[in-house]
Amino acid sequence: MDAKQVESLAETISALSSEDYSLLQSMLIIKTVQKTPGVCGGHARVRNTRIPCCKPGEGIAFAKKLRRLDNGLFGQTTLT
Repeated sequence: MDAKQVESLAETISALSSEDYSLLQSMLIIKTVQKTPGVCGGHARVRNTRIPCCKPGEGIAFAKKLRRLDNGLFGQTTLT
């Protein structure tokens, strides 16, 4: 996606009703989270990775840990 497509998508998402926005969030979660026996102890993880999904409240701390571990493999991060 180029910058114009991303901006267009962001505008479209911003224009969604709260009901449609909730549906979009649900669909994204379904498509990005998976559980597989034998992988990450069968717990929820980011699809096709071994990155575990965090419990509520752990997300920011986990993101900071990932940023510290990022040795430039993913380019510059914007997490704070």
